[in-house]
Amino acid sequence: MYWCWWHRSASVTVEGYRETDGVVVDGYISGAEVCIDEDESWTCDANENSTTSDNEGKFTIRYANGNLVSIGGTDLDSQTLLDNLLITHKLTGHSDFKAVTPVTSVAAFMEDASLVNAALGIDSSIDVFTFDPVANKGDGGINDYLYEKGNQLNGSGFCSAEHNQ
Repeated sequence: MYWCWWHRSASVTVEGYRETDGVVVDGYISGAEVCIDEDESWTCDANENSTTSDNEGKFTIRYANGNLVSIGGTDLDSQTLLDNLLITHKLTGHSDFKAVTPVTSVAAFMEDASLVNAALGIDSSIDVFTFDPVANKGDGGINDYLYEKGNQLNGSGFCSAEHNQ
């Protein structure tokens, strides 16, 4: 009787990653280039994860550390092309949903982003980093205030960008 032992080895590389869903909001913004800016260049480089927001401002992107950046797009309500609009959300950890809004843009440049609600007079019960202000507007109260605050912030920022060209 003969015993033959064949030894064979193989290796498999498994790459695990998480995705994050989100929405780009100043009113919903469709067709925006959305990326995770890992080098703080405020552009979507070829080596960075990127996608495009859909007709409801929604997106899904492969999560990485950095800043979630939205560039351009079209305001769904007014059909205004927003070529010069850049809004951001500084990522501080994975969550299933992220909102990219003028309010999260202000928070991204604050030394302590958790103080953005108090700084802008937004009710402390609202998590501006995961809350969709368009889907929740119409209550005549705190949700409408958040939506209007975003419009005010973007209006002043967009006007400044247009003026500086």
